[in-house]
Amino acid sequence: MQRIKKWPGAVLPSNSKFMSALGGASKYQVIRTDAPPPGLVLPKIKSPDEVRLLDELLTSVGAATRLQLIVETNQGLKACHEIARASARVDALLFGGTDMAAELRVAPTWDALLYARSRLVHATAEAQVDLIDVPWLDLEDMDGLEREAARCTELGMTGKGAIHPKQLPIIERHFSPSAEQAVTSTLHGRFKSAGGSRAVGMGPLQSRACGRALFNVRGIAAYRFCPSTHPHRAAGPSSH
Repeated sequence: MQRIKKWPGAVLPSNSKFMSALGGASKYQVIRTDAPPPGLVLPKIKSPDEVRLLDELLTSVGAATRLQLIVETNQGLKACHEIARASARVDALLFGGTDMAAELRVAPTWDALLYARSRLVHATAEAQVDLIDVPWLDLEDMDGLEREAARCTELGMTGKGAIHPKQLPIIERHFSPSAEQAVTSTLHGRFKSAGGSRAVGMGPLQSRACGRALFNVRGIAAYRFCPSTHPHRAAGPSSH
């Protein structure tokens, strides 16, 4: 065991598995700073144990750091359901499509990676955390970004990474509710007032499943237009 000088009460287990959870010494140095960061993006997460160990260390030093975890290995994909629920600190899983394609021995195309994306959609929807898709790497092919962002939205992903500011308008348009959707989401309140069975008043008759969907739209709209109301907004930057 190694005692952390910055916080005398915090102890770092000396086993290599724990160091793997920190992603090596560089990420450990981040945690040892006087002001731990509001959020960490951690690559190559393979096991929920890595996340739990890191959670324990952050808790031991009183850090409120949020976590975004990149799933890009076969082990991580297999354990993604457990990883998504491993800590209350987890805000999102990020799909590392390029490395995932290499792991699966396929080309990084939409069809080849559809299973991996779909498995992560299931895991994050179950855990109620975000799922951010791999960035579109061709800055000259904005039509390709448009098509892939639309596919990701349809599949159930909640965001997409970017490597250049010029990609952001397309990403925001696909992953943010329109003004009309935000207004229509008030149906969720009527849905609840109707006892959770049917809601009538704005458009088609709304079922329980539609009510859940509208609840999600309201949450995204609140995050975008009233960021101070989001429970994790103060803890770190947006993942969208």
